[in-house]
Amino acid sequence: MSDFDITFIDKNFAGWVISDDLTDGIENCHLIYVCDFRTNDHQLIGIRKADFDTYNLSYPIESFCSSVCELTPRSIQSMLTPHEQMVFHSALVGYIKLTQTYSVWRQSAQENDTLHAILNIYPSTNGQSPLLRPVMTSSDELIMTVDHIKEISDEVRGIDMQNHPEWF
Repeated sequence: MSDFDITFIDKNFAGWVISDDLTDGIENCHLIYVCDFRTNDHQLIGIRKADFDTYNLSYPIESFCSSVCELTPRSIQSMLTPHEQMVFHSALVGYIKLTQTYSVWRQSAQENDTLHAILNIYPSTNGQSPLLRPVMTSSDELIMTVDHIKEISDEVRGIDMQNHPEWF
């Protein structure tokens, strides 16, 4: 049985609730793990590698960030319309591809590597917009477990709280 067969059969693979659109070829997807510290929710999103390179990057990173932060709570609750889901995925990819963190990952990644992008969303402070914090990583696992993602996400948040207290 392949990893794909497992994800197709077990909708709770690695602790994630796998949506039907993810189970159709997850091994061909870049994976985005959204960790929303505003609500303490987590979500796994897969974007096909072939589609990842075709997303339009003609907007500033702030627009993508705003859309991700605005649409995440509804996405986690599976309340996005098909059009909103398309906008959300475009914003996720646009944001990721415009970060320095992604550029560094691309330089060391092999052609067929799967991107495992963790996006921490920190609550707004002092009237500012919520903050989106990217972490790019690689893994030998098809899908990183919820516990592992939480561990990395919490570690990064701790470092951010020490180095950037103004974010909190």
